[in-house]
Amino acid sequence: MMLSLNEVESTVWKAARGTGLAWGIAEELGQAARWMAAHGLDWAQPVVTCLAEVERAKGHVSPPVLIDNVWQPTTGSAVLSPVLSPVLCGPLISDLAFQLAEAGAALSFGAMARPNLLLPFVARAAEDLAIGLSLSWAGAEWFCLGGEIRYTTLEFPPLAQSVAIGNLGTGLPGALRGEPLRAAGPQRGTIGRELLERLENWVRLTYVLASAESRLAGAGAGLTDND
Repeated sequence: MMLSLNEVESTVWKAARGTGLAWGIAEELGQAARWMAAHGLDWAQPVVTCLAEVERAKGHVSPPVLIDNVWQPTTGSAVLSPVLSPVLCGPLISDLAFQLAEAGAALSFGAMARPNLLLPFVARAAEDLAIGLSLSWAGAEWFCLGGEIRYTTLEFPPLAQSVAIGNLGTGLPGALRGEPLRAAGPQRGTIGRELLERLENWVRLTYVLASAESRLAGAGAGLTDND
């Protein structure tokens, strides 16, 4: 099935709210999904997988903590998953982007599920800072500079044991290593029916149930529907 980029963003944003994520994080996830779709990358599977984890945690996803200069998952009996979620680490990159502006700066993360969802945040940080940034995990490297994205592989693991983001300065190493990532042809996002249904189920959780009070307040057609 095909969704417009606006539909991708709004559906993911609402679904994220339905799982209990805060407004700002939900909005950032929607924007990340839109970026992935616009570049022809699989956005639906990693988003649904991560939101399912959020749902299991009843919206209480533990934020990463900095331990010995490495962002690690919070530990404790209430944590359902011993790995980081890109749903929270992506916005963290936006918050810490200024730290990447210094030459040779880097951000390091521990074990993370679906690390490819970090790519939109790294690409945005590279554009905002007007520098080159790298995103890497075992067997994969991505390079972002001036709106150009290059990659060494399009194989995305469900789990990476460590993830690193580095400052490449104003130029990429060598002669722009890797293949260029180009924007997808039609500006639409592809999603399977089952994955879309899961997103829509979360979206429905944001609906307000009809009541006499809500109708008196102006919702819907009021107490008398004469359409």
